[in-house]
Amino acid sequence: MASMRRREVLGWMGVGAVAPLLTACSSLGMPSAGHSAGVDLLYFGDTLDARQPGTPVVPATRLGPVSHLGQAPWMSGASARQPRAELNPLLDASLSDGVRTGGYAVLGALLEQLREAAGHDNCLTLENGQGWNGSGLAYLTQGASGVQGSQLLGSEVRVSSDERVLWPQQCAGLYRQYGQAVLGAGLAPAQAQALGTPAFTVVRRAGIKVAVVGVTDPYAQDQKASLKQWYQSLLPAFEQARREADLVVALADVGTGPGLWLAERLSDADLVL
Repeated sequence: MASMRRREVLGWMGVGAVAPLLTACSSLGMPSAGHSAGVDLLYFGDTLDARQPGTPVVPATRLGPVSHLGQAPWMSGASARQPRAELNPLLDASLSDGVRTGGYAVLGALLEQLREAAGHDNCLTLENGQGWNGSGLAYLTQGASGVQGSQLLGSEVRVSSDERVLWPQQCAGLYRQYGQAVLGAGLAPAQAQALGTPAFTVVRRAGIKVAVVGVTDPYAQDQKASLKQWYQSLLPAFEQARREADLVVALADVGTGPGLWLAERLSDADLVL
């Protein structure tokens, strides 16, 4: 197993202000050598375009490798509880009865509050996959409502996800309508060019150059490469990102297990989300 001292793995996390949130949202300040300031990374994912308030789905058990039982990101029940008691019902199924999430209104308000507190030039809002599909509205509009949801939440970078399979004819247009970077490391070159999805993007925040590499799901229905070929195709993007940036973030739409597998192997990634 490769050393993970330089890398940090974030699985399912919840960070709230006063109300339960719809989905994973994290604020992470990352120090960088030679800089007195830090950059805040605001992260959310798997919203499934579920805009309305509702009941959270809290797993009773999260399974993982035996070598990581009881450790992040394989926590369950009481072991997943946080110092802030208001988050515990989102992590411990035994406490989730009667809890309601706030939907996009609460999540969007919290993200904007965090941006205002940090300063818009000092933070970067990242969106992981499965945000443009899941709701009836998303299917009715063939992904257009997902684009509007991302804009409502203020995401600045996202990774290409299930919309490629669900609406292949509309996908490139949806990405143009989104107007921000949609990344596709792991896609075949011809597909990435047709969709307009570079492997990574570099953004300067708080005087720090942050490279975000968008890692796509190797098991998606439109992907034919073997797992080995997929992994090998990622390496040049991370190597180039490492040369161009102070901080390299892997925005991985692959699930927690493969994400942990990647974190153990990607020597050029500082952070895996």
